[in-house]
Amino acid sequence: MHMSLLNLLGCPTCRSTLDLDSDDRGWIESGSLKCNSCRRVYPIRAGIPRFVNSDDYLSNFGMEWTVHARTAFDSHIGEPASEYMFKTRVGFQPEQLRGSILLDAGCGSGRLIEIARMYGATVVGLDYTIAIETAAKNLWPDANVHLVQGDILAPPFREEVFDLVFSNGVVHHTPSPPSAFSKLSRLVKRGGEISVWVYPDEGILGRIPNRAAALYRLLAKRLPLQALYKICSELQGNIVLPQVLYEDFFSTEKSFKKGHKSPRQAIYVLFPFWSMAPYKEWRIMDTFDFLSAKHKFAYSYDQVRSWFRKNGMVQVDNLPFPVAVKGRRA
Repeated sequence: MHMSLLNLLGCPTCRSTLDLDSDDRGWIESGSLKCNSCRRVYPIRAGIPRFVNSDDYLSNFGMEWTVHARTAFDSHIGEPASEYMFKTRVGFQPEQLRGSILLDAGCGSGRLIEIARMYGATVVGLDYTIAIETAAKNLWPDANVHLVQGDILAPPFREEVFDLVFSNGVVHHTPSPPSAFSKLSRLVKRGGEISVWVYPDEGILGRIPNRAAALYRLLAKRLPLQALYKICSELQGNIVLPQVLYEDFFSTEKSFKKGHKSPRQAIYVLFPFWSMAPYKEWRIMDTFDFLSAKHKFAYSYDQVRSWFRKNGMVQVDNLPFPVAVKGRRA
């Protein structure tokens, strides 16, 4: 970790400041952080401050981002897919990003950090799982990328230190998404912005698959993760549907606005775990995500907007990709 990260970190238990204990200077490869109040000690290993001891209920994602270390990076696939995702699900403008201090809460392997850095932000990536080590391999050395292993429900940062905070497809996998959002909202500076994208629960043909999914997930949870991943990989690798059924990723939000009238919606109703993403590796990841996550919630725009209001956000806007919402802290 870089010394400058210390100005942002705080004890996840009592919110107090932390003291650094290390023989390193400038770049901190190893050492520990000790809370000035409750005296808890948190290790630094491989340059990453560690505020959790294991992957716990998110071990499936740690495994996934280790296997698919660069699958979702634009620099890997040769198309601006993650950049498009950033625009439609995160919604921060280039002029906001330039010179900002930004938190990616649930960064995985770091694909959206790559986009934020491209626009000039200093980025802190937070992830609960060992995927944070994959992010380090993907993104370091970069003095403007900081990586932290910690819990969104107990974020290891001081309050009101980030200009921008976003969480893309992560809070809906926590035990309490509204609480996770509330914790993240406190990290935003006055006048700063926060955005989240969660699984959509919009319209009757959006809600039916979410209810049907419970049965598939109940069966999938009985399988070891490695076995489940192999099944997902074999299914998506060997069953090829007509090309017309796969999503045009760069206009996905338009297909939602059509009221689920496309033929692929019939497949979603019967097999809600089946990904129609345009890239095979993405389809494997999406299918595994759907079936392996211990917690999986879906929300309407109105429900997510209520989180923003309850936490004092203003100028709350729906973003193009359901269900993504952005707001400003008053």
